[in-house]
Amino acid sequence: STQSSTIQWMEVGTFDMGLTTVMAGHGVCLATDSLAGDFIERGLLVKPFDIGMTPGVQVNLCFDPSSPRKERIEAFTE
Repeated sequence: STQSSTIQWMEVGTFDMGLTTVMAGHGVCLATDSLAGDFIERGLLVKPFDIGMTPGVQVNLCFDPSSPRKERIEAFTE
């Protein structure tokens, strides 16, 4: 049998809105230290895990190394 999902999801338009929502007690937000650091230092937010989020754009490629299109794929990694 299939169980229905009970996960509640909220999406906001900016990090500021996300951090404000979390400070009001509604969930979690993944944000950079540059945005959340001051709130963490003042005790308004907590950093539950020792991981970070790097600002900027990051692209990850996952592909089969034996793919016949390997040369085309590698053109994007240089």
